[in-house]
Amino acid sequence: MNARTVVKLIFLSLMVGLVMSFFGYGPGDVWESVIGLGKRSFDAAISFFDWALLYIMIGAAVVVPVFILSRLLRKRPKSGEN
Repeated sequence: MNARTVVKLIFLSLMVGLVMSFFGYGPGDVWESVIGLGKRSFDAAISFFDWALLYIMIGAAVVVPVFILSRLLRKRPKSGEN
């Protein structure tokens, strides 16, 4: 990283810091928001998997027996053989 990039980053950080301070935000608020976003995202993912698992189980109550029955009927020897 060259000096020009470092100066740009420092200037940009100063500008963002001033704007955030004007609106009453600090570094702790930013980290709390990031952690809160991660927690909400995790909770949403768990909720989605709970929802999906419920519907998978409901569908499996019909699909699995039909699948087993179709396999059993396919394996049955045709009449006239043996």
